[in-house]
Amino acid sequence: MKRIRIHDMLRDLYLREAKRENFLNVIGLKKHCRWISHTSRSLYSEVRSGDEFFHKSHSIHFTYLYYNWYTDVERLISHLKLLRVVDIRGRVYYEENALDVLANLVHLRYLALSTYKSFEIKLFEHWNMQSFIVSGDGVTLGSFEAYRIWKMPLLRNFCIGVIFSLEIPPAVYTNLENISWLDSESCTNDLFTMIPNLKKLGVDGGFYDNNLDWFYNCVHLGQLETLSIRRWGYLKNIPCSGIQWATSFLPNLKKLNLLESNLQWSDLSLICMLPNLEVLKLINACKGLKWETYDGGFRRLKRLVIVKGSLKYWNAVGDHFPILECLEISYCHWLEGIPPDFGDIATLALIKISYCRDSLMASAEWIQDEQNNNYGNAALLDCSKGFGPLDMMDGAIALQDVN
Repeated sequence: MKRIRIHDMLRDLYLREAKRENFLNVIGLKKHCRWISHTSRSLYSEVRSGDEFFHKSHSIHFTYLYYNWYTDVERLISHLKLLRVVDIRGRVYYEENALDVLANLVHLRYLALSTYKSFEIKLFEHWNMQSFIVSGDGVTLGSFEAYRIWKMPLLRNFCIGVIFSLEIPPAVYTNLENISWLDSESCTNDLFTMIPNLKKLGVDGGFYDNNLDWFYNCVHLGQLETLSIRRWGYLKNIPCSGIQWATSFLPNLKKLNLLESNLQWSDLSLICMLPNLEVLKLINACKGLKWETYDGGFRRLKRLVIVKGSLKYWNAVGDHFPILECLEISYCHWLEGIPPDFGDIATLALIKISYCRDSLMASAEWIQDEQNNNYGNAALLDCSKGFGPLDMMDGAIALQDVN
């Protein structure tokens, strides 16, 4: 399940058709429905007052900014026994043992919550569960609960703040496609061989781990398409010995996200060899003042995102990014400019600059002129001037979507 942006007229059309088919109920209308959508605070009183209209509802979707779990959510869920989807995008304030109410939702397939509280997740053996997503920096899964993951046979997506420990499943688990954030010490050879169909993986280094074993174990994830690595603080360089970067290592990887790591820009000379890499996001990921790209790399890269860091000098030619379509640079306060040969990349469709120095803005405008002269591309540049508040940027990094 993904969130998308649509035109307001198209949204109105969807709402009208959903109401006509009794698929969606907007609070205030007394009508039987399968899906409840709510955007205000007076949640329980409004829904509970029309209980006979809602007790057969299958899905709830709440988007108010803040909810109290007991007064706003738990009392409501306790009356909706047939729920299959619980999607609460607002920030929820949880009480102790708050998730116990979910144990009775035997039909539950999709759970998505977010919180600013620190607590340890409690799992239940939901046989129909397919996606379990609880976001928040303080949300953890300990060793006493982790084994319950394998009690949910249909589970495809499991994403929480940090999974500190994960036992090896008793048999090959073929349904799991997405798991994050998994502590790096749990990324063992035995685990990866038992989840061969994994397509998305998020690994948390906890700022302390410099053990490279888990990285080598990724060779067993031949189906992996998205890899996100955060807080790899003590790792000084990416391993190269024994890894066939250009052939057998992660051959299907299309998207790589590096967040808050301590790599050198020179390490990207290995990453650039990944044969099918299309998206590379570097969020405060690399140290050093200079980045020089090498011939023959990033042959399939379409989108490059650079956020924060100490990069000042960037040397590259167009041949290093032959089919790049989108370049996004944010909060790079020291970077002086974009390599001028980017003006020769025929596929380049967008350069997005946010909160960077004037010289970088000027280089982007020069590239836009070159693109317009060479390829007629007049709508290339999107700029936000100024330096922007770093504390807001830190929050964006912490909540970065890895999917």
